[in-house]
Amino acid sequence: PEEILQDSLNLNSKKFNELKIAVKEREEHLNAMNDELAGLQAENDSLRRMELHQTSDTHRIDELKDRIAEAAAELEARQQRKATLLHMKKRLDVNQVAFDAHIKGMEEALVASSREFEEVKALMRQLETGNSTAQEALRTALDKATAHIKGME
Repeated sequence: PEEILQDSLNLNSKKFNELKIAVKEREEHLNAMNDELAGLQAENDSLRRMELHQTSDTHRIDELKDRIAEAAAELEARQQRKATLLHMKKRLDVNQVAFDAHIKGMEEALVASSREFEEVKALMRQLETGNSTAQEALRTALDKATAHIKGME
């Protein structure tokens, strides 16, 4: 019976050691799973805070988004102003060509008018000279006619 008791003790001891090892392995596995759970919970909390915009990074992201929106609006306003100014310049360029042509036409008309004025002045001098000559001839003829009438009397 001592041998049976010893075999039973050895068998129970062996089962105990196997169970102890299994318990230790399960405990390690449980600890690893608890660590993983804690990590997942921390990650979940972090993601939730990010989702609710409660972290400094999300606040910074929100600020950057606001600044980007402001910069985009300013850029759009500048582009609109540039387009307006370019349109105005194009119209001014077209108008400038038209005004230049109009001014050139007026300058040509002025030159022609000046030429005509000089021609009219020359013709006026000729008329005045002709008038003076005619008046002189008339006076001479009147003087001769007066003398001839007086000679007949």
